[in-house]
Amino acid sequence: MEYCQGNLEGEISRHRLSGRMIPEKTIITYLKAALMGLASIHKHGILHLDVKPENMLFKGNILKIADFGLSRAAQMNGEIEEGDSRYLAREVLNISPTTDLTKSDIFSLAMTAFEMLTLEELPNNG
Repeated sequence: MEYCQGNLEGEISRHRLSGRMIPEKTIITYLKAALMGLASIHKHGILHLDVKPENMLFKGNILKIADFGLSRAAQMNGEIEEGDSRYLAREVLNISPTTDLTKSDIFSLAMTAFEMLTLEELPNNG
């Protein structure tokens, strides 16, 4: 595995402590990279199911999605392990054969975007 210098969680924490917002242009760059990564894994039939700042690593200025420990095939039946409840779409908790779980990865990314935009720490609902 390649070495990455830090993660998005650390970037958010640094801004939270300094009281300075993350520049909008930077947030857009991060979100574009994450969306491209999710589009790629979804195209290959993989769900990440644990998208959160902690699992978005930096190699230089490049954002990479990591920690595929909870990932699953998009066409699946049965139980799945839950990711971090602060970022988890509720559809994952009530899975049915017709549930499109690729949307749950997008929901988790939206929660990450909210955290970047507001610097508010998401409450732990688990």
